[in-house]
Amino acid sequence: MKNNLSIYMAMLLVMVLHSATIQAQALTGYNFQIVNMMPNAQSNDIFFDSETNVAVNPANTNVIAGSAFTKNPTGATSSAPIYISSDGGTTWSLNNILPSGNGMTGDVSVGFATSSGNLYAGILRGGSSYRCMMLRTNTPTTSATMTTLVDRSTVTVDQPFVVATTINDASAIPRDRIYSGDNLYGSRKSAGGNGRTAEVMVSNDAGSAPPSGISNRLINPRTAFAQDMPAIRTAVHSSGVVYAAYYRWTSGASSPFTCDVMIARDDNFASGGSPFNNLNDGGDGLAGQKVVTGRSVPAFGVSMGNNRLVASNIAVAVNPNNSANVFIGWCDRVSTNDYTLHFRRSTNSGQGWGSSDWLTVTNATNPGIAVANNGKVALIYQQFTGSGSSARWETHLRTAGASGSSFTDDILSSFLDTDLSASTISPSLGDYLEIQAVGNSFYGVFPASNRPVMSNFPHSVTFQRNADFASNQLRNVSNTANVAVSVDPFFFKISPSLILNICIVHPEICVLKFIDLDKYRVHIPAYPCLRCPWPCLQCPPFEIPFEEIYQQAIRDGHAKTMLSNPYFHLSLNGYNPVDFDIAVTSRSGESIKQEINKTDKGYVLTFRASKSNFSNIKGGIKGLIITVQPKNAQAANKGAEFDYRLNVSDYQLKEFMERDR
Repeated sequence: MKNNLSIYMAMLLVMVLHSATIQAQALTGYNFQIVNMMPNAQSNDIFFDSETNVAVNPANTNVIAGSAFTKNPTGATSSAPIYISSDGGTTWSLNNILPSGNGMTGDVSVGFATSSGNLYAGILRGGSSYRCMMLRTNTPTTSATMTTLVDRSTVTVDQPFVVATTINDASAIPRDRIYSGDNLYGSRKSAGGNGRTAEVMVSNDAGSAPPSGISNRLINPRTAFAQDMPAIRTAVHSSGVVYAAYYRWTSGASSPFTCDVMIARDDNFASGGSPFNNLNDGGDGLAGQKVVTGRSVPAFGVSMGNNRLVASNIAVAVNPNNSANVFIGWCDRVSTNDYTLHFRRSTNSGQGWGSSDWLTVTNATNPGIAVANNGKVALIYQQFTGSGSSARWETHLRTAGASGSSFTDDILSSFLDTDLSASTISPSLGDYLEIQAVGNSFYGVFPASNRPVMSNFPHSVTFQRNADFASNQLRNVSNTANVAVSVDPFFFKISPSLILNICIVHPEICVLKFIDLDKYRVHIPAYPCLRCPWPCLQCPPFEIPFEEIYQQAIRDGHAKTMLSNPYFHLSLNGYNPVDFDIAVTSRSGESIKQEINKTDKGYVLTFRASKSNFSNIKGGIKGLIITVQPKNAQAANKGAEFDYRLNVSDYQLKEFMERDR
């Protein structure tokens, strides 16, 4: 037993060091939660529920709404569903509260106001083609149909995209404000209009009685070849600064079209008589800055893999701490058959964007941008990789600090493009997805294949609908037959760990010292963050890599014991409980039931994973760490070293020691 343990401890050291090298660009110090939103009751669903959107209630982050191309599961045609979670995104249900004429919607987006609890939705009413409606509810979990604020039944409108917030007026009264970018499709030149179709639906008191003073603000003062492209995206800052980004179609009767990427700005909530007139281009002097010009944009009847391209791939976000710091992402063609994502930043309120990208990604689409309170920027997109039958779609999350000197890269989902080949709708994935920041956490949604293959989700995933991960088969509601693969919406939450590793904060001081084949020694350095008076509570603990030990033990032939959720006995030689606390916890801060006992040779920490951290279906234990932290200034200044050894058993410590004699 001792020799086997020594061998896998030695292998563990190599594995940990190698992992640290190849995963250096991953986002560290954050928890990843990914959930297939399709409810268990809809396990029979084979529709391609694409073009996803999500909204988190900042006043109560347990309440989250989502949307996609999803049918009313009852078969009724007078209403359509949104997805609702009341537990922070862990579980989801469908609530049929959108008005409809065919049981679903066209384009649909959702947004929560900041403090009122009001949920807003912009939809193209199902069965009515380009009939745009703006809706509101204060009770998204009830069955009452959302209140109609505006029904634009007499004009043709495309792709409403809602941003909602709550900001005080001049009298310090909180007001819900909505800024919904949309395309006034009825003003395209082929319909007899002037082609200037980029507009924003604005209300600075959307919580009042309908129609809530909603006005439609055209934002393109220039000529357009046929129309502005479908997507108009907005971002609002609490100071009253509102940005709107769009593609201006300048020439080209067939794909690829020539476009300028534009950004407009209003400095007073878009409330004046000439809104979005505060940012003028240095070239022609007209409202709206040209970020880039003359870009080749594939669209309409063009696909990348099995997903269409419709020039809707544009996103904008503003730093909540600085309205002058604004970010934009868009896609265009750089070479002959690519589709390239560009990500840039302006630090002077949209006037200047530099001559090069902050980040460039080839063959990527569906960008989304969010900025957290701590200034961290998140970019999400879907990238097409490989070719032929091996081609895949990957959903990436990239983050950077304020300087943008380096980006992390995490893959949330990866699946074969052939999983989209059976789609009965276009687009198979959609023209957009969504990410937003609440505090320092990121919430979002993306469409992906629902084939239950765990390796498709590098950060793990939870399915509500019936799925057999062993056979990689979806199952029907009664679990009696397989169900065909399709597309589902996937919710994600990426939040800072409540437990941070000292090595993440100060990697230069942490060294795991391998002594010999019979011992594995943990070196706890003298803590570098004692500039504050003791106890220095912001100084995070040292972490013992429990999950790596656990996985290695499975590979070393203990799989049967490991997958039965055993008791773990961590022997500690040289550990002094007077100077250091050692504890097992989840990365989210949940306490794990444990005990520490004195033995003849030192101390033994015994624990067993909780139900929330153990699943014999999903590979055993996930999300546990062992942390060590000094209890006094002397220990913190000195540091420590101790050897440890891990045993597993089906018994608690007393019985284990008796059987082990």
